[in-house]
Amino acid sequence: MSEKIAEFDIGIDFNAFPGGRFIADGPASGEEFRDQHLAKLVAENDKVVIYFDNAMGYGSSFLEEAFGGLVRKKIITREELLKKLDLRTEQDSVKNSVIEYIKKA
Repeated sequence: MSEKIAEFDIGIDFNAFPGGRFIADGPASGEEFRDQHLAKLVAENDKVVIYFDNAMGYGSSFLEEAFGGLVRKKIITREELLKKLDLRTEQDSVKNSVIEYIKKA
């Protein structure tokens, strides 16, 4: 059986200007991204390729809530999430931050 792979470009498929942590903080929050897109992607696919470079930057609160929040909310285990995600970015700091937020969740 072949592996089911999804691709998602945050800057194109979600918002070019990612916001804060919670929906109450304003548009394009990490909570909104997690709940409306990321949770479904990881639930329905074997691999999820996330592209970061078409957005104008990321706050730590957005990244932590979106990715670390998946583990904290018990949507997926950290081990399974780290296996499923393929993080694509020219910015090592973004990739490293996401991995750390998942590990610390």
